[in-house]
Amino acid sequence: MSISAASSENIPSDNLVAYFPFSESFENALPNSDSLESFSVKNYGTSFGVDRFGNENSAAYFDGKESYLEISDHDAFSIITQGALTISVWVSPEVLNFENAESGGYVHWMGKGEPNQHEWTFRMYNKNLSESQENRPNRMSAYAFNLAGGLGAGSYVQESLEANEWIHFVARYDITTNKITLFKNGVQKDQDDLFDVTYGVQVQNGTAPLRLGTRSKWSFFQGKIDDLRIYGRALTEHEILMLYQEENSNEGNNDEKPSLSISKKVFRSNILDSKHCKDPFSPCYFKAGKSFDLKGRNFD
Repeated sequence: MSISAASSENIPSDNLVAYFPFSESFENALPNSDSLESFSVKNYGTSFGVDRFGNENSAAYFDGKESYLEISDHDAFSIITQGALTISVWVSPEVLNFENAESGGYVHWMGKGEPNQHEWTFRMYNKNLSESQENRPNRMSAYAFNLAGGLGAGSYVQESLEANEWIHFVARYDITTNKITLFKNGVQKDQDDLFDVTYGVQVQNGTAPLRLGTRSKWSFFQGKIDDLRIYGRALTEHEILMLYQEENSNEGNNDEKPSLSISKKVFRSNILDSKHCKDPFSPCYFKAGKSFDLKGRNFD
């Protein structure tokens, strides 16, 4: 498959409810609107690292011991309230065997859940597993759970990994189609039922925060996470491929087109007009030929 860089105007923005580029800030980079209050982000020992393009201080680094980020609970992060949820994120494990793994030999490197408030999570298994653990070396999974926890419905990919490699990981949860679909590096790897009689998962809206580097502080991920985008809809395969092919906006001539800069990633100001975007403070709404700050103020 031929891979070419996708420019910022090709990055999907419709129903993008949160974007965390982790460029010298852990905050949500999208402007707030009246209908979507700001997300509170608390940092517990997380630092910045080099991103996949080589940009300094442009990815979140987790030490695998006790560092994590905690983003306050919001309906926008729940499958049931959105009807469909697509989570796109880049992840780079620094090691293939995690020191602070759970008893099953895995870490939850991102997720929304804690006791009696479980919703969804991303999991990665160690490469070297004991005989008492399931034979899933470096399997990467996306799960959905009942609030009470227990066995979850999920999709996975199990392929050889290298320490420090960057992986584009996308999980698409869709109630209408009753599917969980997992994409790795722009390619669909697995698809499973969101609800089936085996696991009986009925997704609900819990109150747990969204955490990165851990889910419920029972295991801790060592490595980097970058460019977390959360959409309140099911992205198409083409849109997911565009996210995988996203270009480095730090390269090239920034004077070529007017743009709304959101940290190191750029949303072109002429990508869409208002009929495609209901939120007047979303990057897709801004008119061509104008420059705005994150509050929507015109600087031209």
